[in-house]
Amino acid sequence: QGMMFGYACDETKEYMPFAIYTAHRIGQRLGEARRAGLLPFLRPDGKCQVSVEYRDGRPVRAHTVVVSTQHTPEVTHGALKEAIIEEVVKKVVPPEFIDKNTVYFINPTGRFEVGGPQGDCGLTGRKIIVDTYGGYGRHGGGAFSGKDPSKVDRSAAYAARHVAKNLVAAGLANTFGTAAIPEDHIARIVREHFDLKPAGIIETLRLKRPIYRRTASYGHFGRVPDGHYFTWERTDRVDELRAAANLGRRPEAH
Repeated sequence: QGMMFGYACDETKEYMPFAIYTAHRIGQRLGEARRAGLLPFLRPDGKCQVSVEYRDGRPVRAHTVVVSTQHTPEVTHGALKEAIIEEVVKKVVPPEFIDKNTVYFINPTGRFEVGGPQGDCGLTGRKIIVDTYGGYGRHGGGAFSGKDPSKVDRSAAYAARHVAKNLVAAGLANTFGTAAIPEDHIARIVREHFDLKPAGIIETLRLKRPIYRRTASYGHFGRVPDGHYFTWERTDRVDELRAAANLGRRPEAH
């Protein structure tokens, strides 16, 4: 038995909550800055959190940004903080979301010279909330990484994301309580247009391939579909879902 959930909303063009999507991109930028030698004092371990202020249900500003990153012994905290804010955070967070009151906590607990498995034990599971929606939506509790696609903790969570993203992209709903048609109609349409049996999920999303290394960092969702990778992020059912809901074709983007 198990519970798997999918979620999507229109806060970003990737149909992800703004806070977790931005946190993932900050983490990605940390890695890019380290590998490119832009910030040569960085080391591989790191994590971040973004707290967002909402007005009328929409994100309007980054209230607090926390970044903790492993570093070499010689860098000072002042130099580290300035570099992370200017070359990482501000390169990712849209400028209209940053103001003079945005709070930055950069390595707030002090020196971070020892990281990775040497600094933390416990390698059998991933942090399931940062892997998914950052606390938005729901989570059944099962980690993804380390499991093959016959384990529905992984494959069914991917399928649920595929369903949710296509429903939101099709305009049938947007987060909780926003259905454009009765929810029982949406449930019927999902059953008719998605094969959610374990074997059907594996076949539809082509999960029996060596595609999982890229999911080990920067989240499993909100990623760009790329060939064989992140097939669950495709919005390939939008037109058929709109037709089934009698909504017509999706308006062209301007």
